[in-house]
Amino acid sequence: MKKFLVGILSVLLLMGLTVSLVSAANTVSFGTTGVGATAIQSGSTVELFTPDGAAGSAYIRLEIPGGIELDDIGSLSYTAQVLNPDTSGFAPEVVLNIDADGDGVLEGTGVDWMQSGHNPSALNGDNFLSGDNWPVSALVADGGMVNRNALGDYMYWSANDARDGLSFTLYSPFGSIGFPQHDIDETDRVYSIDFIAGTSGSFNNLRVLFESVELNETTYPVSVPQPTPTPTTDVCANIDGDQSGVPDGLHLDASGQNCVAF
Repeated sequence: MKKFLVGILSVLLLMGLTVSLVSAANTVSFGTTGVGATAIQSGSTVELFTPDGAAGSAYIRLEIPGGIELDDIGSLSYTAQVLNPDTSGFAPEVVLNIDADGDGVLEGTGVDWMQSGHNPSALNGDNFLSGDNWPVSALVADGGMVNRNALGDYMYWSANDARDGLSFTLYSPFGSIGFPQHDIDETDRVYSIDFIAGTSGSFNNLRVLFESVELNETTYPVSVPQPTPTPTTDVCANIDGDQSGVPDGLHLDASGQNCVAF
């Protein structure tokens, strides 16, 4: 079936059509869990920070409605600037949240499981693949935005069968994991992907400025567009009482010179 789909996609590409295996409805959000971590938007970027001693995590999350099968993930990366390295040399963690029980619903995430102290109820039968940059080195501050390959440059692990501890039996590059492992199969669906500063003391003091994430050659800016505020004063100071020139939703104040909101 996959060979057939690849053939169809090849024909479409030759016709000059753009093809994506990822729904255009994919969205990016950001947030925190636990205590102490921060995720702050500034312009077109989001800064994640986990101070020393924090008991929390900050993350960028790519939501994938309907999910994508693990074996359909061909590329995964992020563009970010490490402003302050952590204490152990780790780049941001990348976690694929997987519907391991196959019921069509994602009932837990890796970051929540890690924050819970490895409580199985935080996953409710689901699982995840968590990636760490490899080899771990003395991470230094970036001079600017850097694109990091979350597949080729990362090693992945998961929760164990009982979901109550770590499993490093599959600490392998993404393309070398022998499935099935810990209820994860290559046809299981990933419903979200997290890019995280936190989850353990290894990430203390990590401060990262994120610009975008990429899945299967589709790039998603991490910033949430902010509405342009509507001016409420001095937008029609020369109208002199002529209501016909007042923008919709505004009216003249008592001076007859300024437009203000109702």
